[in-house]
Formats: sequence, C-alpha cells, structure tokens
Amino acid sequence: MSSIINGYFQLVKKILPSQAEDFSVGLDISASECKMVQICSSSDGYSIVNWAVEPIVGGDIGKTVQMVLERLEGSQFSIYTSIFGKGTLIRYIDLPRMSLKDLKSSFGIEVDKYFPFAQDQTYTDCFILDPKGTEKQMSVMAAAAKKELVDDRLKIFEDIGVDIDFMGINTIGLSNIIHALGYIGEE
Repeated sequence: MSSIINGYFQLVKKILPSQAEDFSVGLDISASECKMVQICSSSDGYSIVNWAVEPIVGGDIGKTVQMVLERLEGSQFSIYTSIFGKGTLIRYIDLPRMSLKDLKSSFGIEVDKYFPFAQDQTYTDCFILDPKGTEKQMSVMAAAAKKELVDDRLKIFEDIGVDIDFMGINTIGLSNIIHALGYIGEE
C-alpha cells in the first residue's frame, strides 16, 4: 500500500509547478513512527508537496526525524510539530471580558484553578475564542502541557540541530486544520 501511495505522490509532485515560496512542514511524532507532510499555500489553497512516514527503530527518535527531514524539498521552510498524551490538557472556560494581554497576565496567576498540574511544572497558553464579542463574559480556550513533555520534545530537535517554528497540542492542531480548510459548519 505504501508503494502505491508513494507512486501517487511522485506523480502529483511532477504535475505541481515548482514553488519558489516558503514551505510549511508538519511533523507528527508518535511512539512508533514519525510522519511528515510538506505543504505550500497558493491562491488556490494548499498543495501537498512532499510527505513521509518512517518507523522509529530502536527508540532513536532523533535519527528518525533527521531521516524524514532529509526528504524536504526547497531550502526555506517552517517546521511545526505537536505533543499529545497525559501531560496535555485543554479547557474551555468563560471569563469576564478583557484584552488578550490582560488575560495572559491574569491567567498565569490563576492557572492552578483550571489544571491539575503544578504551575512551576507546566507551560500554559490561552486564546480568546470570541475576540469581537460584546457580552460581558468571553469564551477562552486554555491549554497546558507538562514542561518535561515539551522540553523533551524540544531536546530532540536541538540534538539534531533543527529549529522548530511552533509546537502545539495535537487536538488543537487538528481543529486549526479543519478551520483553515473551511470545513467548519459543513456536514
């Protein structure tokens, strides 16, 4: 099956015009494999330029990530990855309306109300879901990840000399893709 998919994407790559633009690279690292997709945006939408799936052999995640990244096309690309698992949480909460700047400064103080992790062992972030709302309350998405989980993932990239542009949480990444592709509200 993999050879059929590889053949298909090789054919698609020949048809696609060569891009002089920056590429975006998504990396999904699980316990057993590393998956990569390289995309380019255009006025027509997004095009898959390259992809790869490599098994993680002998637990050497760094080597597997390097193998996958060696397949990238072009010289300019932004790398995005994510984390998942028991050390990550997302909460939807209602708070009094305030600016994002005020939210971020106050949220850091009250983070222990929303997550069962020690504040000094957690990275957190939040986002106002209805920034243009006029109600007195606002919906906020708050995310937390254990520092150990994030720092371990960053170390993998640091050890192989690769800078990443963004790290998120898997489920948030999936919702961002659905939103970016315009599938919100479709059945």
